[in-house]
Amino acid sequence: MFDKAVLSIQRKAMNIRKYTRRTDKLAVGICSFWLGVGLLLLVGSLYMFCIHASLLLTGHRVDGNIVGESCRKQDCSYMIEFKDINGKVLEASSASSSLSKQYTVEILFQQQPGRAPEHIRVNLFGEMWAAPIVMLILGLPLLVVGAHLLLTTLPARRQSRKRS
Repeated sequence: MFDKAVLSIQRKAMNIRKYTRRTDKLAVGICSFWLGVGLLLLVGSLYMFCIHASLLLTGHRVDGNIVGESCRKQDCSYMIEFKDINGKVLEASSASSSLSKQYTVEILFQQQPGRAPEHIRVNLFGEMWAAPIVMLILGLPLLVVGAHLLLTTLPARRQSRKRS
């Protein structure tokens, strides 16, 4: 009878160890996911900041004319014509709501002679900086929370395992 009770307690202890190992893996997985998504958003935000800063510092600035408007429900998209450094007329589109009052806008782009323009943007704050700022605002807390949870839960779980 006593042996059965001891065996039952040992089995329960083994099940608890299996359960804690599963929860450890789950906790590490969740923390790693938050950390990874936060890092991805942060890197994407920094990449976009660099591209837009480069456009402002070294990009070509030309005036573009709004030539068309396409609206679906409440979302409008504007077609803008501009000339590149070779004199070729090109079109760009923008969904910025502040364009509806303007007919001429400043276009920023990078272009090397003989090549097509790259990173074409309308020089408006919302068009240039909204996406990188939102990505930074979302990514930084995810990165911090994921790193904090990973660094605080793992050492505590390792110490509790060593004691038992």
